[in-house]
Amino acid sequence: MISRAEFERALALVRRSGIQDTLQERLHPPGQGGRPRALRLDVLLTAMILTTTHYQDLLLTRVHRLLTNDLARSYQRELGIIRADGQKLTIRQVRYVMEAIERKYAYTGKRRPDLDDPARVERQESFQEVIDQFLAASIPTHLVGQGRGALLRTGPLVGGAQGGFPLSA
Repeated sequence: MISRAEFERALALVRRSGIQDTLQERLHPPGQGGRPRALRLDVLLTAMILTTTHYQDLLLTRVHRLLTNDLARSYQRELGIIRADGQKLTIRQVRYVMEAIERKYAYTGKRRPDLDDPARVERQESFQEVIDQFLAASIPTHLVGQGRGALLRTGPLVGGAQGGFPLSA
């Protein structure tokens, strides 16, 4: 069972990062029609964090289980996991959102062989920006600006150069 307090702490981190807004803009640009998503992005991202913490993996079925079984029913209602009519979030709805994110950010040759190099680079940079945005929100504020000049290596960039970003200002 995941306590409300634990979920709220992780949810606050997600919201502080603003990553849900960044993803929302990419998934559903302003002016584009469509039905509202059954699963809020901030709730999904929080569940993904807690799934890796509690289950040490990120299986779709475990994310769904955490949302539908590991939270109190009253809290599930509050988060929209259980609708007003009593219907619970389905694994298909979780899969839909996760696949939508993957479709917008996939850049590897294996996942998106159809992309040309400029599109691949743009997607890779966009994906890295989302990761950086989230990580920046997870750094305790008392560590920022204290002269701690660590660099987080994020992996190879175009041409094999190594990328990263400073963990402090």
